[in-house]
Amino acid sequence: MDRYLILKNALVLTFDKEDNVGYFNIVIKNNIIHQIDYYNDLVSDRSIYTKYPGVNIIDAKDKIIIPALFNANVNSSYPLSGVFFERINYDKLVDNLSLTLLDKYFTSPENKQDLKNLITFSYFRALSNGELFLNETSGYISKDFLQEFHKYNFLIVQDIVFTSFSEAFSRYLNEIKKFHCIGIPDESEITSYSLSSASKALKEGKRKLYFDILKKSSGQEHIRKTFSKSLFKVLGENDFLDGRFIFSNPVNIQKDELDYLSDKKINIILCPSDIVKLGEKKLESFELLKYGLNVSFGTGYLGKSIISEVKLCSHLAKKGSLSYRSLLKMAVVNPAKMFDVFDSHGSIEKNKIANLVLFDVSDLRNYFLSPDVSSEKIAEHIIENLDSKDISDIIIKGNVIRRDYRSKLFDTDTMKANTSALTKKIIDVGKYYEFKEKYLMRKRIKELSTSNKEDKKMIITTGNDESKFVPRNDNDTISESEFRVVAMRKDVSPINTLADEDELSDNTFNVEEISDISDGLKFFEDSDITTTGSTLKNNPDYEIPRKKIFFDDVGNVTETKEQKDIKILSNTSEKKDSEKPKDSKPAFKKDKLRFGFSDNE
Repeated sequence: MDRYLILKNALVLTFDKEDNVGYFNIVIKNNIIHQIDYYNDLVSDRSIYTKYPGVNIIDAKDKIIIPALFNANVNSSYPLSGVFFERINYDKLVDNLSLTLLDKYFTSPENKQDLKNLITFSYFRALSNGELFLNETSGYISKDFLQEFHKYNFLIVQDIVFTSFSEAFSRYLNEIKKFHCIGIPDESEITSYSLSSASKALKEGKRKLYFDILKKSSGQEHIRKTFSKSLFKVLGENDFLDGRFIFSNPVNIQKDELDYLSDKKINIILCPSDIVKLGEKKLESFELLKYGLNVSFGTGYLGKSIISEVKLCSHLAKKGSLSYRSLLKMAVVNPAKMFDVFDSHGSIEKNKIANLVLFDVSDLRNYFLSPDVSSEKIAEHIIENLDSKDISDIIIKGNVIRRDYRSKLFDTDTMKANTSALTKKIIDVGKYYEFKEKYLMRKRIKELSTSNKEDKKMIITTGNDESKFVPRNDNDTISESEFRVVAMRKDVSPINTLADEDELSDNTFNVEEISDISDGLKFFEDSDITTTGSTLKNNPDYEIPRKKIFFDDVGNVTETKEQKDIKILSNTSEKKDSEKPKDSKPAFKKDKLRFGFSDNE
């Protein structure tokens, strides 16, 4: 018995040949689109039940319906490993030790259950994002994995094309007559022999050639050394440049090569997140459509959803160079042509598979208010105002697998718990915390050892013009517990410490570095305090008082009574010394010249 489903009152963006758009009713019979009610003949439920007894009706008011999204490059190896891609680019991916450890872990047979959980998360996340057709580029999936886990839903709900990077896996996919891509992961594997083998494989059908190249900065140089010409000219001379070839993120493609590829109808996959975070240059402003190339979107290593990749590309592209409609077609129509399934996918038309995505626009922030109901305006509204979290319903092959934001294929809480446990295991396997600490340590050592430090300055001022300060460079490392004078002031005015401001000292003050305090600190010269007289001269216990200077309330300098007495005594001593004859000699006692002997001896 036939099964019918009708979606009514929805705003539909069909992407069909006539570019129809409007409020249409869609009739689904079993797994295909049976009818599109362009003229709203099915107005009432009575008329619907009369024509289609037992039909299931979904009122899609405040919903926008578009064809299902394609993910032309989903790498399910690393959807939970984004932390290991920080501070690296395409050239350093192979040398990343954490990624190497993860590859070894997930390709080990004893960890196949963790690999299953990883792939399950990747596919169900893509499913929730409205991506119902995937090109899987992970190197973790093998013949044994498919044979053991093919019975699980995550491998039969969505349409999946596998890209094989090994001959054994490709041979198995060919045996089961499954359409797939032959992957070439690096420029070093491109030789005359490999191209000859690829040409033979393509002639057998059900295959495409997937080039994951031109990402490294040295890629072009290697190809030119091997063939003495660019890769595209080599492919062109062998009649390879046509729709059978797919190039993923060729960020190092040259302008003259793009001119050469114009109207060749080859396929290009862009993963904007990867290009921005892992590439070293911008990919010709993402303006590839003007060269006649069939361009599609993928999430690659770091992308979260196709919708977010479309948004990022719209922001990176030169304003006005790409229409919103053409951007959305790169996620719907172009990949359907790339994988030769446009006869059954890529648009909402009669007799095509009923793979549909419904966006909820009932929220005030998501209202579609444009008076012009055109494909360009609807595409603009989706890209600028909506994201994958606004996908409320998903229909795949005529079956409702997501209704009002709730999935019918998996339990959200269970999936969340499994994903959290797997993420912790991935962090441990990749030694994230260990490598992070080593990185931070090397960073600190580099900061301490570098000679290009900022000049440190100390300003010594007495309140005059700061233009007289002369900084001095200091390239030595200074610890937190160390003090050092690294600058000095020119022409420092003497500090007045006398009561009378008119009496200024001729002494100048120098700033010196104190290197050792073991011998004490010396603050006064010998001439500061002069003591004469038998009382001061012969009393060893007498302690010379230090100068004490006080500043009164009006800023004048005053001296203590004790300091004034010493000053008077000093002046008297100087006067007596000046009255002595210059040729007088000191008298010495004889007993002070002999030690241990008497006068008679």
